[in-house]
Amino acid sequence: MLAGATLCSNARLNHPPNSNQWQALGDPREAELLVAAIKIGLKLEELQQQAPRIWEIPFDSHRRMMTVLLEGHLQLDNTANSQYLIFTKGATLYVLQHSRYLWHPGEKLELRGKAGTNRNPARGNCGS
Repeated sequence: MLAGATLCSNARLNHPPNSNQWQALGDPREAELLVAAIKIGLKLEELQQQAPRIWEIPFDSHRRMMTVLLEGHLQLDNTANSQYLIFTKGATLYVLQHSRYLWHPGEKLELRGKAGTNRNPARGNCGS
């Protein structure tokens, strides 16, 4: 998930020469995602080279989400035969309202069932 958030970020981290501090350029929340990705060992430049962004729907206050379309291959579960990847980030409930499945290692969990059931991980299992 952090790889997707990283690839869906427009922030940048800059390490000026002769300095022991990093500078965040862009949205501070997006920069925090980049820092978290680096801390767990993700290599940002390699991710961007493996799956370059070819299209973007920018965040806006009405949609409350940002989506990017990437072309390439990443070493992620369920992407072995995919030439294109789409990552969306934003307000949790808005993203979940537009989602049908939860991508979990080794399985695909349906978020919405039949006849009005709504399995929403943010609220637990609501419905029968």
